[in-house]
Amino acid sequence: MEQITGQVAFINKNKFGWYDIKINVDGELVNTRFNLGTKKVPPLEKGDTVELKYETGQYGHDVKSYEKKAVPKPPSNGSAGSGGSFNDNRQQAIHYQSSRKDALALAAMLVDLGILKPTGAKGKQAASLEQYVDKLTVRYFNDLEDGFRILKFVDDDLPYSADTNTPGLPEASDDCPPEED
Repeated sequence: MEQITGQVAFINKNKFGWYDIKINVDGELVNTRFNLGTKKVPPLEKGDTVELKYETGQYGHDVKSYEKKAVPKPPSNGSAGSGGSFNDNRQQAIHYQSSRKDALALAAMLVDLGILKPTGAKGKQAASLEQYVDKLTVRYFNDLEDGFRILKFVDDDLPYSADTNTPGLPEASDDCPPEED
């Protein structure tokens, strides 16, 4: 059994209802999920220091036990009289709203262009689109909460169209999923 101590970067409830977390160790995000093995909301918050005892499983690290460490949180950078917790929750709410709006906009555009084609009965189509939007929302939200990780992995070298002086679409890379007919 292995052990790690770090700060909770975010808490996630997966599509099956199980909770997992990601943590920062010495200011660096550990790029793996720690499965808490519970469907109950864990008594943890973003920024809490935790000591995890875990084993490596098929889908990440399976936490066998965890302990919340009593470490004082740094003072908020907010204005005098404002509570850090309120500002953190407010910022998370803004991140969520923005992520959801962007996920909905992309899904609508992909459906309008015929790229995203839900199949099956109407109820299944709606559920399928909702799951797609939920996944995009989580991806966008986590990107904001994890310190804009997309900026570390994506270059801004879009080709420009000579006709309109606007960015053009890049060619699909080999790691893109294949097109389905």
